[in-house]
Amino acid sequence: MYMKVDRKFKFSNAEMLAYYPTQEDWRRHVRKREVEFLLAALGDCQFERALELGSGDGTQAVLLADRCKQLTCSDIVRERWELLPKKELPNNISYIKLDAADLSQFPDNTFDLVYSSNLLEHIEDVDRCIREIFRVTKSSGIGVHTMPSRYWKFFNSLYRTIKLKRSKIHGVESTNWDEFISFGVKTWINKFDKAGFETKSILGMPFYFGFGLRWKLLIVAGNWLRFPSSHTLIVQPKKSA
Repeated sequence: MYMKVDRKFKFSNAEMLAYYPTQEDWRRHVRKREVEFLLAALGDCQFERALELGSGDGTQAVLLADRCKQLTCSDIVRERWELLPKKELPNNISYIKLDAADLSQFPDNTFDLVYSSNLLEHIEDVDRCIREIFRVTKSSGIGVHTMPSRYWKFFNSLYRTIKLKRSKIHGVESTNWDEFISFGVKTWINKFDKAGFETKSILGMPFYFGFGLRWKLLIVAGNWLRFPSSHTLIVQPKKSA
């Protein structure tokens, strides 16, 4: 399924061509902009209690917190979270170390929002993870989950091939081809459907890839063509589930 990026959700030429000291600075900028685009798409939605899975260094959590009365952030590795200056943390954020595939510490129907970004492709038993997400999501709640697209995989692999480097597997698949196939948006729609979710909306996120600092003109071209580097699924529990 090919889904063009909404014209409202494109990087500007200025921000794509701006100077970023490191690749990590570029990644953080991309992640912040993704959250801004998502919040705009969600309109005025506010959430009583939310859970972020795979919070990493908290880059996105700080922005998500504006829409949440209480936001629980989590990751299986705590060290990256410690990099975030505590003065930047809103008072409504709490943090726990957590395996996203095991949410047993939370009762059923706990959260109005469960959020993840570029996490699910790293989960070994992702079907179990999505079932757990379904269990802890309120019947009136939503899930917002972003996963890399085949465009992202293709251009990262192309870059490494040109540089005479072996293409790396990003997630948990056994081969690069299997990973390319698994990054199709229909794969994720089917997984969420099987767990009891209905996909309400699919958003194409702006084009980038991991080595964007070195191929900025390609980033500009990809945005002009409106290639999505990732897809965000907004899902809700099925009424009959």
